[in-house]
Amino acid sequence: MPKLLLFVVMLISLMIVLEAKNCPLKKNKLRKTIKKYNKLCLNRGFQSNLGCASSDTRKLGKKKLRKCRKIEAALKKCGHSCPTDGGWGEFGDWSECSVECGGGVQTRSRSCDNPAPTHGGAACEGDAEESQGCNIDECVTDCESKSETIRMESWGYAYAERKMKVSSMKVNYRQSSSPCTMGHSFGFDEVKVWVNHGCRADFDVEMTVCD
Repeated sequence: MPKLLLFVVMLISLMIVLEAKNCPLKKNKLRKTIKKYNKLCLNRGFQSNLGCASSDTRKLGKKKLRKCRKIEAALKKCGHSCPTDGGWGEFGDWSECSVECGGGVQTRSRSCDNPAPTHGGAACEGDAEESQGCNIDECVTDCESKSETIRMESWGYAYAERKMKVSSMKVNYRQSSSPCTMGHSFGFDEVKVWVNHGCRADFDVEMTVCD
């Protein structure tokens, strides 16, 4: 907790303790005075200075108004405050989408500070965060087709490969010396062409190259 905020909390707590020490009402009398304050004042439209909500919009007469102010002054010396239920603030901005395409999620949040619950008031009901789908369009890959002839040789019957970043490939070969068998002495996948067991050949490769 920041030092300034801690100091403010301690100051408020000290003020409440000092007010309670100056309370002119005993415990039983305090309870009865609070009930009277609620019944005769708040329930009849008195506008509280202690953070208490009025349940009526009527205006009190001057005599009753003076009486309610006197009761409120005594309760204030006793440190009495009404509970304030929490209320949600506005939602913040949506976060960035988790992906650029193909369906992602973004979130936004809000705080229980409009007002914040005080003096035992109820916390906000509901979720502090919500989410929604975003960027639901399918991902589009920029691809181009190209053809290339490459020569692969398995010197000394050793394995050899050539890396090629491709998404699809069709291979035709012309045997140069040793027998070449697909899957045994040569082959390909999306990232390479390979030879083995003495296979030497020219490969006509049709590729779809994608960014």
